[in-house]
Amino acid sequence: MRSLIPALHFIASAAVAVLLLLIQSYVLAAYASPWLHADLLAIFVFYVGLEHHALSAVSKITFVSLLAELWSSVPAGFFLTSHLLMVLVGNRLATWLEMQRRPSQLLLFALLLLMKEGLFGLTASTLELPFAGEDFLDSRLPALLVSLVIAVPIMEMMASIDGRFERGALSLMGAARIQRHY
Repeated sequence: MRSLIPALHFIASAAVAVLLLLIQSYVLAAYASPWLHADLLAIFVFYVGLEHHALSAVSKITFVSLLAELWSSVPAGFFLTSHLLMVLVGNRLATWLEMQRRPSQLLLFALLLLMKEGLFGLTASTLELPFAGEDFLDSRLPALLVSLVIAVPIMEMMASIDGRFERGALSLMGAARIQRHY
């Protein structure tokens, strides 16, 4: 039974990722305003990279990045590369800077979003795709700001989901100890 909790947690976390991807790809993308184009997937990637075990985080992020590649028109490999880079850099910086509070994590998330935008610009320029600075100021910057504003509530929601699984695992472990004792 104890091995079932991590599997359920993985499935629930992957389901949250798919839900955020669907909301980002189909609901928010339907609006013309750049203020509604939040990067929900980057918030998920950042949270999972900081809060989950490395192997579990990489497998979830690879799964959701490949799904994003299917539903997007960005160059192949961009999501996978940028998300794994976000996890690697974010995890190392968070460990090095000992960032455990949400405000400091939000600053790190802002840095990683800017890094992702730089990678997008570099990818677009190497593939000779149009990438204009006006596009960044007109549409991408508002989306980044919205992503930063909603990052804390979304990360708190995911922390609440994680907490339920942790409490469930602890209660199962406690019940198993009591049962072995008698």
